[in-house]
Amino acid sequence: MKSKKLIVYIALAIVSLSCLIGFIFLPVQHTVVDTIIAEDSTKIIYIIQDETSFLGKSIAEWRIVISIIGFIVGTTLTCTEYNSNKKQKQQEKGAEIARLFSDELVDKCCILGEVITKSSLQSLLKLDVINDSDIHNFDVTEIIDLFKDKNIFSKYEAICRTNELDQIYYRLLSIRISAKKYNDIKDKVFSDDEAKELFILDNKNLPFRFMFLVSEVLNKLEATSMHIASQSTSSIYIYQSLHQMFLRTIRILVISIAYTNENYANKYYTNIIHVYNMWMKMLKKQQKNEKKNKEKAYKKLNPKINTVQ
Repeated sequence: MKSKKLIVYIALAIVSLSCLIGFIFLPVQHTVVDTIIAEDSTKIIYIIQDETSFLGKSIAEWRIVISIIGFIVGTTLTCTEYNSNKKQKQQEKGAEIARLFSDELVDKCCILGEVITKSSLQSLLKLDVINDSDIHNFDVTEIIDLFKDKNIFSKYEAICRTNELDQIYYRLLSIRISAKKYNDIKDKVFSDDEAKELFILDNKNLPFRFMFLVSEVLNKLEATSMHIASQSTSSIYIYQSLHQMFLRTIRILVISIAYTNENYANKYYTNIIHVYNMWMKMLKKQQKNEKKNKEKAYKKLNPKINTVQ
């Protein structure tokens, strides 16, 4: 971008210098004679004045042209500089959001995803059955219709009321601060006192209960999505680095989000929903373009393969 701007500035400087040299060495001076008839109609007054012209236009006319060109060039450069500064600020904001996401959310999203996929919620979510792009509204009605299960939320409540999620959570926290593997402690049941001892080192900033982790992640994702959805940053600058983790996390939290959205008027996590739908469209477009590129590459390669055979 900077190299392009430099080329534009150099080109404008060359054009300006050429115009200056032209005005110095090429102008033609000629005499203009105007006649005026006096009021008594008996006298004719001749007014003789020298006027400098360039390419058939007087200097006065060229001043007007140059002023217009200067205004256009100045406005163009101002707009270009403004857009450049705006893009730079958007990139900086995008980098800041990506850094905050990495520092505060990636680790928690990974833990959250592991707990859910190891629990009874895995089968309830139908991750391999329901198409992610079919989820749009994240409300009770949509989920019941999409999953074809009117009892899906009562099943979700029942699982959340058990100790299953917390126990899986504690096992994962245990292997984060020890050399143990998950299979070594997959059947261990932690008491509250044993669980409290796990919140050290890498686990010290994590909540004690798993559902508190869900609420914390959703609230922070909503705050992040608010920045992405607003004009403060352009989504394209952070899409590539965040979309996989973001979309996967929202997909496994779809029931948790929809559980709070019984009606449209009192909808929660609206910014998360907006960014999810926006990035799903971007993902589908990206996948479509990738498929086209693969087909083009195959068509180019296929004749060569046939020739070799």
